[in-house]
Amino acid sequence: MIRKQKSFGVFVTILGALLLSPTALRAQEATATETPVVKLAIELGAPFRDDAVLQREMKLPVWGWSKPETKVTVEFSGQKKSATAGKDGKWMLDLDPLKASFEPATMTLTESSGKSVTLKNILVGEVWFASGQSNMQWPASKCDVGLLQKQIASRMMTRKSKEGSSPRPRRFNVSTSNSLDSRFASVWEDADGFAAALGQRIAAKTGQPVGIVLMQSASGKDSKDAELKHWIAGEGLNRAPSLMADFEQLESVRPGTKQYEAEVGRYLNAWKKYWGEYIPALMTTKTVPDGLGWGTYPKLGAAVTESAQVYNVMVSPFTPSSFKGIIFLAGKSMVEADQGALFGEQMAALANSWKAKFACEDPQFFYTIPSSKLAPKITQPKAIEGRNFAVEINHWPITKPDPKNPAPAEDNAMLALIEKVMSEVYK
Repeated sequence: MIRKQKSFGVFVTILGALLLSPTALRAQEATATETPVVKLAIELGAPFRDDAVLQREMKLPVWGWSKPETKVTVEFSGQKKSATAGKDGKWMLDLDPLKASFEPATMTLTESSGKSVTLKNILVGEVWFASGQSNMQWPASKCDVGLLQKQIASRMMTRKSKEGSSPRPRRFNVSTSNSLDSRFASVWEDADGFAAALGQRIAAKTGQPVGIVLMQSASGKDSKDAELKHWIAGEGLNRAPSLMADFEQLESVRPGTKQYEAEVGRYLNAWKKYWGEYIPALMTTKTVPDGLGWGTYPKLGAAVTESAQVYNVMVSPFTPSSFKGIIFLAGKSMVEADQGALFGEQMAALANSWKAKFACEDPQFFYTIPSSKLAPKITQPKAIEGRNFAVEINHWPITKPDPKNPAPAEDNAMLALIEKVMSEVYK
């Protein structure tokens, strides 16, 4: 009798969550009104949208941008917190840890100017950040969870635009505007592929909502998979000896660093020489001293490395979020040039730089590492700090699995990652 009552309760919970899934709610709203979603009145950080899933039982940073000195108040789940925008317009506050809940809640943000935004259908549960090479479109059919629960167990946020890198950290991973009606705007939606497979397993084990932020590198005929150095935060490049030159280059264009001050000094001296020697020589000889058609003039900064440029778009917009954990899928391009000789130091730099950027204390870091069969000179990332777990792979994950001809078990790197997460975190 008790078992029947419990089963009925689970069915009611699942049915209620199904009715409140992002897809179902959008369909209801579309029926009720044809008014398009427009630009948010307050510019918010990337994770904060309708249908979001927020991490339970951890400090929860909420941030955005307003005019300098503007006071912003956030109300959510019985809490009311305020912050004031700094000179750069950014404001941030921390909500106290929240209990997991399938009950859809609203978050209201109000400026002292009178502007306000209300985010709807927000759940609280387990949230993971997953990223890596561009072939993370794994078929959800591999998951052994029931059909009904597949539809409601998890939500995801993915990259919508074709842009996959940027020389500077971005507020958003998809667009420079905060218009939600843009086709390039990231939104929370029902999970599919790898995100669904992972979310369904976690939801089945915990009975809690699951959110997956899935940021994979750009793909397409004109794209190539990123190298590890492209995924490392600029400030963390110096953790890898092989990337010190890249670190120095990026520091030379970041105001406030000693490298930047040195570059500015060089630039000013170059202009002094330009007016003291170059221009007088040009006037005397009536020719350009360097022989170029239009001459040259001093420039601030040299060519900047591409290191950190994928991080700036895929990861930076979500910092300083709190996550249950991080998953990173290594790709062939990350060991191709050196057969894996620098994999250890660079993967450690990547993991440590991400751990330092997210708000959660020591987020557990799961990653794949190619075997010596794939990378004969592979090295281990022994310098990763805190909790970390490796999954060795003997085959590169396939891009588009054929359901009629599934890959051998050893090909399923993403399945192995899911099993590792479940065994280590959800025992």
